[in-house]
Amino acid sequence: MVEALNASLEGARVKTALHVCFGNAHNNSFASPRRYRALYPRLLDAHVSQFVFEYANREMSEIELWSEFPSDKEVAVGVVDVKAFRVETPEEIVDRARLALRHIAPERLWLVPDCGLWETPRWVGLAKLRSMVEAARVLRRELGAA
Repeated sequence: MVEALNASLEGARVKTALHVCFGNAHNNSFASPRRYRALYPRLLDAHVSQFVFEYANREMSEIELWSEFPSDKEVAVGVVDVKAFRVETPEEIVDRARLALRHIAPERLWLVPDCGLWETPRWVGLAKLRSMVEAARVLRRELGAA
């Protein structure tokens, strides 16, 4: 799959990202068990600028793989669970991001929802994004990047 992806991106002069997740908006998993480990280290050969992983709905499981298999690419870490209608607090998201920062350098870390919000009710999606933005503000202040 990585070879096919790289071939399809050959010649592209844009920022590219690879989203990796296990299911869909209906919480139907495409893989079992839901583990990223089997993808490493081969996944890191993908010619993309950024990896986008779901972590929030997996309790941040396997985030430590970024320490075990370091990469110079950006890592967009899903810190908002789009499959749950419960709105995370900024503090919960900050805690998830702090855990990610143990394994990913701040200049390479992006905070994102696990997956797209297309199936999430608008009011829930907006509330989740507001919490995520507030969490980013808190982290920027902590890191001296505000």
